[in-house]
Amino acid sequence: MLSLFGSLLGFGTSFLPSILSFLEQGQKNRHQLKLLDAQAKHAEVLSKLKVEELDAQADVSEAENIYKHATELAKANKSSFVSALQASVRPVITYFFFVVFGLIKGLAVYVAIQEGDDAYQAIINSWDEESKILFSTIISFWFGQRGMKAIRKAMK
Repeated sequence: MLSLFGSLLGFGTSFLPSILSFLEQGQKNRHQLKLLDAQAKHAEVLSKLKVEELDAQADVSEAENIYKHATELAKANKSSFVSALQASVRPVITYFFFVVFGLIKGLAVYVAIQEGDDAYQAIINSWDEESKILFSTIISFWFGQRGMKAIRKAMK
């Protein structure tokens, strides 16, 4: 009986190294999966950062090219009047827009008061959400595209 038990024990323990190596391999595989998952998350974060970096580089490049083009135009013009005229087109259009905008809003307030509305309420009503958006867009155009870019990202 003891010899039978010894034989069974010897036969059973011969599989023990295989079982232990199988369990060890399973643990290594789980570790590898966790490592690969962490690497994938890291790669995803890096790719997002790279895209943001490329966007920033494109913005800088665009601004540099705009200034370079304006400088080349100014140098190419023999007449200082033409250079000044080229440089003043956008500001003059903006001034004109604000004058027209002010006149329209002023007339809207005037008409509302003529119809019996309170002056304060007429002013508040004329400064609606669309006016705020339009006004902030124009100001942002003149004082940098970064502000509008941040607003666009927030709206997504």
